[in-house]
Amino acid sequence: MTDPTTSPDAPRRGLLIACEGLDGSGKSTMARRLAGWLRERGRKVLLSCEPTDGPWGRKLRSTWDAQRRPEPAEELEWMRLDREQHLAERILPALERGEVVILDRYYYSSEAYQGVRAGLDPAEVHALMTSFCPVPDRTLLFEVDLDTAVSRINDLRDHIPDPLERVENLERVQAVFAAMDYPEIVRIDAGRPEDEVFADVVAAVEPLLEEGPAE
Repeated sequence: MTDPTTSPDAPRRGLLIACEGLDGSGKSTMARRLAGWLRERGRKVLLSCEPTDGPWGRKLRSTWDAQRRPEPAEELEWMRLDREQHLAERILPALERGEVVILDRYYYSSEAYQGVRAGLDPAEVHALMTSFCPVPDRTLLFEVDLDTAVSRINDLRDHIPDPLERVENLERVQAVFAAMDYPEIVRIDAGRPEDEVFADVVAAVEPLLEEGPAE
C-alpha cells in the first residue's frame, strides 16, 4: 500500500519544478538562478538536488566517485530509497507549506541514466518512480549537443570521467531524454548564452505563479 505521505496524487499548495538534462547542460546553474529570481519576488523556495546528501545518496555518490557502479538493479533500488526519503523529509513538507520546490535532477534522470543499464528499461524505471513520486508542475529539460556537454564536463573535472560521463553512455542517456514525451516537459535550448537560456526558463515558469500548483 502506498504511504499517503508519499502519494503522487496527494494535494499540494506549492509548486514543483524539476531541472533535467545531461551533465554539462547548465541545469544546475539555471536551477540556482531560478531560485534567486523567485526569492526576489517574495516566494519561499526549496532548492534541492538528487542524489541527496542522505545515507542512500552518499552511498550512490561514493560508488560513482570510486568508478565502481553497483549492479543495475541495486543502483536503481538505492536511487528509489534516496528519493523516497527526500520526498518524505523535504519535498512534500515544503510543498504542503506552499513553497516552490526546485529540483536539480528528479526521476527523469533515473529513467535516462539508470534506464540504459543492462537488464533495465527506461519505461519500467519511469513507471516505478511515478508510482510514488508526484509529477512536477513543470519540468525544464535543458538540451545541449553532446560535444558541448562533454567539453563543459571536462572543464569542471580534473579526473578521468566516471562511467556516467563516458561518451558512449552519454549518447544512450541523451537518446532517452530526447524520446521523453511527457506533457509537463518544456525543452530549452541550452547551447545559447546563459541569459538567453534563463529568459526561456522564466517564460516557462512565470505562468505557473499565476495559475498555482496542479491539484
